[in-house]
Amino acid sequence: KTNLVTKRNSDDISPRKSYWTTETDTIKTELDARIVIWGSRPSELAVINSNKKTKVGNPIGYRLIPGPASIPLLSDDEYSQIRAPFTNYDVWVTPYNKSEKWAGGKFVDQSQGEDNIEIWTLRNRSIENKDIVLWHTIGFHHVPSQEEFPIMPTLSGGFELRPTNFFESNPTYGPTHDRGGHFDEVHMHIAQLDIWLRQTFITNVVIWPRCTTNVT
Repeated sequence: KTNLVTKRNSDDISPRKSYWTTETDTIKTELDARIVIWGSRPSELAVINSNKKTKVGNPIGYRLIPGPASIPLLSDDEYSQIRAPFTNYDVWVTPYNKSEKWAGGKFVDQSQGEDNIEIWTLRNRSIENKDIVLWHTIGFHHVPSQEEFPIMPTLSGGFELRPTNFFESNPTYGPTHDRGGHFDEVHMHIAQLDIWLRQTFITNVVIWPRCTTNVT
């Protein structure tokens, strides 16, 4: 997790009174990986492979570009919160376990809160250098207007997993093409990207890449 923080300028060389910088922490356990992204300070979250680095030393990984998030407005003893405590945090991270598939239980509307991601993470298992699953909660509060009744067509949500530090440089920089518009070198870069992804991250899991990872 990378936090963007404000620092005061103490020297007399620059007229600036402050600047911002980054402070990065590696999250090592499940409880530490209960994260509220939209806090009082901006931050970024990435899942990285510390065993694969670029020539300048940056670990390769994925950066989470989060979707809309909101905090619950109901009390913890409300049935909906007992059944779906995953709404308490924007991000959860657990070590991969094939039996842990549903963050709110297999039938969340019938759950009594006995089998969900909050219960799993109470074990506080290590997530450093493990095959992990990142769970991202997306939601929003909304007061409907007349135009949105009885169907609300105006709000949507989503997120992005963006590769970060996969290449030594921008893979689109410097491609050559002839006057006929043939982008052979671009095609070569695309093929190299496919090979790189397969060798670096993708092994036997269809949806989530199974790799040795850290969350920073």
